[in-house]
Amino acid sequence: MNVNPVAPTGGDAFHPDAVYRVTIDTDGDNQADVAFSFVCSQPGAGRQTMTVYRADGAEARSHEAGGQKTVTDEPVSFTAEPEVITAGQYRLSAGLRSDAFFADLDGIVKDSGGAHPSLTAYFNQEDAKDAYNAAEPARDWDTSLQPWTAVLAHTGGYDAQAAETGLRTVLPDILRYDRSEPAAYPNGRTLTDDVTSARLKMISGGKVTSDHIGPHTDLLPDLPCLGTPHPATAAGPEQS
Repeated sequence: MNVNPVAPTGGDAFHPDAVYRVTIDTDGDNQADVAFSFVCSQPGAGRQTMTVYRADGAEARSHEAGGQKTVTDEPVSFTAEPEVITAGQYRLSAGLRSDAFFADLDGIVKDSGGAHPSLTAYFNQEDAKDAYNAAEPARDWDTSLQPWTAVLAHTGGYDAQAAETGLRTVLPDILRYDRSEPAAYPNGRTLTDDVTSARLKMISGGKVTSDHIGPHTDLLPDLPCLGTPHPATAAGPEQS
């Protein structure tokens, strides 16, 4: 999970008042059944710790950190050397790392924290982005079908039926994963999947099939899987 794509240039620690969440829908009703919430201490002297909670059932739908603690006050890493934590059945690594997402950022000025990258950048008007990002995925189909169909008609020449078929792969904004099938976007997402080219192909109705940018070559074979962090720069999103 990338929570700050402009770190360390645009911030070099996790926000101590934030709740970072990964939610899982296990029964197909587009609502969270399991939630992992990550909260961090105040950073200081180059150190910060993270606590992780697991919530199940109705408690998983709360935006607050709740449920059972699975990791308590473990360190995060701000250096090239990662912290890999094992707590029972869980393994976790958090900190500054190289961002595996690859795209021409001149063409993507703002993105969301959704499961499918670049949706709001391409589909939503600027004044609709905050409401989309704050809404629950269960509402996505009803609120986005009509305006997003209009976008596809304009950018890719879609008719209403073709637009609906295409939008069903990304709405609601939940990344589906069928474990009986190979992991490849949109069935899950690996760190080398070219999701930007997939989005350009969708938006253009197949006229643009690639952004001609390859995946990162600094990936690691084990946790944290992502490469070492890049140094801070004067401007521009360089890492996560």
